[in-house]
Amino acid sequence: QIAKLAGISRSTVSRVLNDHPNVNAQTRERVLQVIDETGFRPDPIARSLSSRRAGIIGLVIPLAIQSLFEDPFFPRLMQAVSRGCNIHDYILSLFLLHTLEETKLYSRISRRHLLDGVIITATRNGDPLIPQLLANRVPFVLHGRHEDPRVSFVEVDNVTGAYTAVTHLVRLGRRCIALITGPSGSLAAEDRKRGYLNALQERRVRVDESLIIHSDFTETSGYEAMQRLLPYGPDAVFV
Repeated sequence: QIAKLAGISRSTVSRVLNDHPNVNAQTRERVLQVIDETGFRPDPIARSLSSRRAGIIGLVIPLAIQSLFEDPFFPRLMQAVSRGCNIHDYILSLFLLHTLEETKLYSRISRRHLLDGVIITATRNGDPLIPQLLANRVPFVLHGRHEDPRVSFVEVDNVTGAYTAVTHLVRLGRRCIALITGPSGSLAAEDRKRGYLNALQERRVRVDESLIIHSDFTETSGYEAMQRLLPYGPDAVFV
């Protein structure tokens, strides 16, 4: 209908709708004017069927909802992902994986053509979602390191960061340095522990396993971990 009203081919209208550069300015203006006059809007379902793209990015956070909003990190993460989706005209779909229906959700997330891509954060070591996404060739990126070389990820250098922090404490003259780290199975927590140990060993400071406490990155667990450390009298803590 738009092509007929504008007196041009359907393929030209398609190029205008998809912002293709190979359309002269006069033709583009005529098509946009007809679109404006008729109030035409492309059908997103029809476009997704034609292009085999859903226009949706999935953000997977394996946390309970209460933890999600107690930790200031995750709202900022969601805000940034949402901003990126808006800029590139994508819809953001949020998946919180903390229920008994995790297996059902995993199968939905890893189904091809349901999502154009997936961002996963706070994943644990051995998470079964990763092999499913790889097997189904669903594009995804991890926020956090992964040991499989096929996996793309974005992460800070946790080993060097921890090493630098603990080295600073040693230079201040501290010798009884405790560590409050994340849960076992978290690669970020393991990397930070490695940086902590590297700094102590390089500076010839004795490693005391009783000064290493695992928590779950929450304020409450940090408080409880410090309660357990106080009897040992640490003169510094790397958290």
